[in-house]
Amino acid sequence: MLPVADYPVVVQYLSFAPPAATEGRPYRGGIDVIGFFTVGYGPKPEDVAKKLDASSFSYTMEFEKASFERLLLKIAYGCVVARFGLDKFAEIYMLDALMGRRDDIGLWLGCDDKILLSPTTFHGAATIAYGREVAARVRLFPPPAPEYLVVVARLTAASARESAATRGAPS
Repeated sequence: MLPVADYPVVVQYLSFAPPAATEGRPYRGGIDVIGFFTVGYGPKPEDVAKKLDASSFSYTMEFEKASFERLLLKIAYGCVVARFGLDKFAEIYMLDALMGRRDDIGLWLGCDDKILLSPTTFHGAATIAYGREVAARVRLFPPPAPEYLVVVARLTAASARESAATRGAPS
């Protein structure tokens, strides 16, 4: 047993292929995990092992199917609704995946290896409108944690015009 301050925190962030909807590539369902980032916070595991005279250090990570991915969709959806309101969308693409009704998360969620959110914020999220298409970027915890891109919805034509007129405003 260790005091909390001496406990190493190891977090693994999943890395996904870009959202299939952004690439127009064939899509077969689910989401393609292409790797992971291991990030440590607090004391380094090897330093704790050395201090305890341990010969090894191990941990196990378990992922419940789609729970992390759905969390990212919920954050993105909340950001987009906060910016535009519920009545501004012609279609909300990822809603069935968010609700667990369809296994098409990889169409809407992925990583594009871009760093667009401020690296100085602990968590980050931003909405992006490309004409009528609306997406969000989400990062949990500071870099080197990855940024996730979520394709969320299509605005109504009137909402897209309104958004273009106010594009200079912060989101």
